[in-house]
Amino acid sequence: MRTRCPSCHDKLDVDDENVNQDVECPSCGEVFEARASRSQPAGSRSDRGSDRPASRSERDDEDHTRRRRRRPPEDDDYDDRPARRYYDDYDPPKSRLTYILLALFLGGLGVHNFYAGRNNIAIAQLLINLISWPLILVFIGCMTVFIPGIWAIVDIIVVDRDGQGRRMV
Repeated sequence: MRTRCPSCHDKLDVDDENVNQDVECPSCGEVFEARASRSQPAGSRSDRGSDRPASRSERDDEDHTRRRRRRPPEDDDYDDRPARRYYDDYDPPKSRLTYILLALFLGGLGVHNFYAGRNNIAIAQLLINLISWPLILVFIGCMTVFIPGIWAIVDIIVVDRDGQGRRMV
């Protein structure tokens, strides 16, 4: 029997013994009740047992049950790294040595994090540095001017992945 997934609308082949039972779509993971599609040949059994069209309330009930049966996404709480993505050959992994050298020489400006694709952290380091230098005139900047440099040293020790979650080589 052929049916369609209500979520991604892929055509699925379902064994006859699985008709009117819960099946899982291999494409999107949606769990739904396998029913015969409307385009079945004449003389085949209808999915509701009669030839009358479904009323609006019956369709709403079916939609509600499908939504309730949707399988929750996989739980990846054990891993705090960003989700893995697919990359093409044009985006090679970043160099760890380049990251370290940029952090040593331009770390206070956050250049090493811009290189690694960690833009939000890089902007924070750059802003702290740019705000600290004028504040030296009022002696407040003397305490804050070293924060981005210390942060860069910590980054050298701790960070081994780029902004997309890939290990730097």
